[in-house]
Amino acid sequence: MWEELRHHHVLNLFISIVLKTLQIKLLPDDEQREALIHTFVRFNSACNFVSRVAFERKLYSKFSLQKIVYIDIRERFSLSAQLAICVIAKVVESYNTDRDHFHEFGDYGSIVYDQRILSFKGMDKVSISTVHGRMVVPVTIGKYGRISFERIRGPV
Repeated sequence: MWEELRHHHVLNLFISIVLKTLQIKLLPDDEQREALIHTFVRFNSACNFVSRVAFERKLYSKFSLQKIVYIDIRERFSLSAQLAICVIAKVVESYNTDRDHFHEFGDYGSIVYDQRILSFKGMDKVSISTVHGRMVVPVTIGKYGRISFERIRGPV
């Protein structure tokens, strides 16, 4: 009986943590589009700065790099605290696979958005952190991603 009960509990746990991918499209106005573009460019410029420090000093841990570059990222690139942390994480992750070459990031490289950087405001808007402050941007969600609003969690 215990095995049967344990198996049932594990199955319920598995079912409750199934992930669903949402395909969303931002629908920014011209001002919001410019803010988002500036955010991408500054974010990836900060990645190049941190990548140079990491490569030259052979520092590849988040903690070590954060102590050295965090304040510079905030001041030089005008990024929010969470975006600065994401810059460091992106660079560290890139060096996990190859530490023999300097890693350069393009102006429009990806940004992983977590719930502190991007949050849903209903099913038709998101609040997103940019270098010009937080902005509420309309979105559309693809048919595949239609789920109840209460279930949206985690990085985007």
